[in-house]
Amino acid sequence: MKHAVWILLVIMLAATAQAAEIHLKESETGTKIKNQLISINTETGDIIKQINEDGTLELEITKGQTIELTVDNQETQGKDYYRKIKYSGEQEIILFPVGTIRGIIKDSLDNIVGFADLKFACKPLPKINHPSNADKFGTFTTVAPVGKCKVYASYGNAIGFKEIQIEQGELKDIEIQLDKTITTIPTKKYAGIGFILLIAIAALGIILYLKTKKTTKPKQEPKKTNRSEDITKTLSKKEKEIVQYLELNKGKALQAQIRHNTGIPRTTLARIIQSLEDKNILKVRKEGKAVKIKLTDWFLGKE
Repeated sequence: MKHAVWILLVIMLAATAQAAEIHLKESETGTKIKNQLISINTETGDIIKQINEDGTLELEITKGQTIELTVDNQETQGKDYYRKIKYSGEQEIILFPVGTIRGIIKDSLDNIVGFADLKFACKPLPKINHPSNADKFGTFTTVAPVGKCKVYASYGNAIGFKEIQIEQGELKDIEIQLDKTITTIPTKKYAGIGFILLIAIAALGIILYLKTKKTTKPKQEPKKTNRSEDITKTLSKKEKEIVQYLELNKGKALQAQIRHNTGIPRTTLARIIQSLEDKNILKVRKEGKAVKIKLTDWFLGKE
């Protein structure tokens, strides 16, 4: 019995949160976020702390715990940075710039509508769990990524929406009026006609295919190759990862974005970028604190 109790105590002690020093940085430039109030929401509750002057935050947390971080600069009306992650022991967390949306829902007669359904179409990063309904007073509040955002509201068959531009730290007050109607087009009466047309189109397609197959011989097209494909085959795994990330982002990105999305450590990333620059695959340009990376025209076969 005593042995079992000791084992239980060891497990409980191992599960207790340990103090972690986390560096907080801005997603676009990698700049440290300092001297700001930060709201920390965890599974055990909410706390508010001050980020240190060196951009660090001491936090009692265990690996695998979900944390929601919201930075609030007292000089702005809205929230300023946000991120929700499952903590896995990282010493650096990237926060994304946000603003705040505060809205109210009204019908076409200007009456307030409580519990209306909500839908948000904003930038995908950071991932935010927006409210799915207004409260009983017809209002809602949420943080939102910087950039264009469209907010939809509906109640019954009435619907409305508002498209807005969010700036960092801004508090945007909006009013959504349910002045449009959701119309459902009946499909049963047209189902039979649609089925017949579908069969006719399929039959015509088969006839044309068989006719074309008899009159034409298949041509074997030469295998397409280009300079970028040939060069990529010679790169290491991490070099390929960086090149492929740039190709997916129109051939350019900030070094901080590459590090955040690939997970490659800072020093390793710097060494790989230097190697790719020496091979004339990347072009590196510094603008203030930001480091801009792009694929060269030579690598892309433009020269």
